[in-house]
Formats: sequence, structure tokens, C-alpha cells
Amino acid sequence: MRNLKDAPLFAFATAMEFSKVFPEDAASFATIPLNSLISLGGRYAGAKACVLGVGILEFSANLSQLLFSCKLAGESISSVVNVGICGVYPNRKIPLTSVVCVESDRVGDEGVEESDGSFTSWAKTYKGAVPEFAPEQIREFVCKLEMVAGVTVNCCTGTASTARLREQIFDADVESMEGAACFAVCERFGIPALQIRAISNVASIRDKSQWQVNEALSKLKDFVEGVCV
Repeated sequence: MRNLKDAPLFAFATAMEFSKVFPEDAASFATIPLNSLISLGGRYAGAKACVLGVGILEFSANLSQLLFSCKLAGESISSVVNVGICGVYPNRKIPLTSVVCVESDRVGDEGVEESDGSFTSWAKTYKGAVPEFAPEQIREFVCKLEMVAGVTVNCCTGTASTARLREQIFDADVESMEGAACFAVCERFGIPALQIRAISNVASIRDKSQWQVNEALSKLKDFVEGVCV
């Protein structure tokens, strides 16, 4: 492994997200490798990407393993950028396909359900790095993104009542399944972490016919290619 001065790691939950954002790099594989460092080319030559799995456990365990391996091998990771799609809570009025920077995140279903049916959260709030720590290729564009608050969940919102509850308890804008895990792991390793997401759906009544996954991923691709969206 090379010791690079500015070598960001782009961390994805799914091979589908990676393939849509970095199609040229994905095309060199018959099957996208999981839990491995993938060398990027083009304007990101020297940078790495990885596909770590969906959800808090898979993502955090695999990211920890990769970062520890990099540390042992002398691989310099300047920052980790968690890239993917997310849902927006209905009252936040952020348009679908918008690209946002999640500046804070916490686990939305960590806590206890009380006897009266209310929910008490135990979640710690994790902060992302300031935009100045973004990879130089997108640094100026990250500064222009809307900054939002995220919630990371083990079970995606599927009803209007759950959406209202999570939005109110956490004063959150968007929902994902990995963001807080990325922030927590990188905090332990002392590596700046950012979270760049495009909104693919409304996190409320689950209706996949209204989702705009491909459109959101197209916006993410434009963003990492240096097109300000």
C-alpha cells in the first residue's frame, strides 16, 4: 500500500451505490469486492473506496477492520466520506434528489420503550468533520451543500407515526442506516469523517413507487465528479 498525503476513503453501504457513483471504476470488476479497499482512478487516482454492507453492525465492523488494516500497513487515510442515499422526514421540505451534507447524526432506535409507550433515547450525537476536511476534489462544493441533521436507524421508517416520532424526538432532517456508525468509528480512529447523501425518498409511509433512487444517485455521481448540484 502507498503512503499518500491526501488519500480519502469513500465508504458505501451497497455495491449498487458504488457502481452508480463510480461507474468507470466499478466496470473493472465482474463482482464488486466487499469489505476491501478499491483503488479509484481518474480525478481520484490514489484515493480508495469500499463497500461495507447495510446497517449499523455490518458497516461499523467492516469499516473498523479496514481502517485497522490500513493503520498496520502504513496506509494514510486523510478522511472517510460516507456516500449514499437517504430519506427525508416529511416536514423538512427538502426536495427529493437534493444532495446534502449530514453534519450530525445519532442512532434513532437506541434506548428503551417505556410502559406508557413513549421512547427514551440513549443515543449520543456524533459530529461530522467541517467541510475543510473534505477531499480537495469536492471541497469547494461541500461548503455549498445544505447542512442537515441525521438519524441512523436499524429499521427504516415505514409509517407516518414513526416519521413524526423520530422527527420530533431528534429534530432530524434525514434518515439513513449507516451514518452514525461511520462517524463513531472514525472518531475512535481519529480520522475526519463526512457524510454526503442524496435524498431518494420521503421517510414516512413506505411507498417505493414514489422513490427516486436512480435520480438521487445520478446527482451524487455529478457531485463527486465536481459538478455543483
